[in-house]
Amino acid sequence: MLLVSLAVAAEGIVVNSASTQLQEEHYVVNASVGITLNPTLEDVLNKGVPLYFQTEYEIVKPRWYWAYRQMADWFDSSVRLEAKLTYNALTRKYRVTFGSLYQNFSTLPQALAAIGTIRGWPVYDGGYLSKGRQYEARIRMRLDVSKLPKPFQINTIGTQEWDLASEWRPINFVGGE
Repeated sequence: MLLVSLAVAAEGIVVNSASTQLQEEHYVVNASVGITLNPTLEDVLNKGVPLYFQTEYEIVKPRWYWAYRQMADWFDSSVRLEAKLTYNALTRKYRVTFGSLYQNFSTLPQALAAIGTIRGWPVYDGGYLSKGRQYEARIRMRLDVSKLPKPFQINTIGTQEWDLASEWRPINFVGGE
């Protein structure tokens, strides 16, 4: 029983660390995320089905009457970063794609580490947030099953094997710093 619980704990997504900083007129996020695929996802990936990982970041304000309240409507407080993971059986390489940029890796752990290493991700213009004010943000990463081919989307309904997501990780920072 203990071995089964350890195996389940080893699969998934965990945000190990995250921070928000002002750099050159933009707020940027740096984060370290651990990703481990379960055997079903590894098998699907190795058969040529791409996996999409979405990192979500949002600024929230604590309220006494609500656990979390998003920022005002004039300011879109959430941003997303998408990474695509594919496997090429001919070259036996894994490819990680962020937008139009891509990089190839020899092993799956190397590719997953590249997806989980977020450095200098620009999330907001520096003028959006008040200087010296305390802000709360949160970040998470998840497998985006809506981007899977339709037959796989049907298979994901009601199964935990496809439900791969981290918990929201809070980030506190001061505007303008």
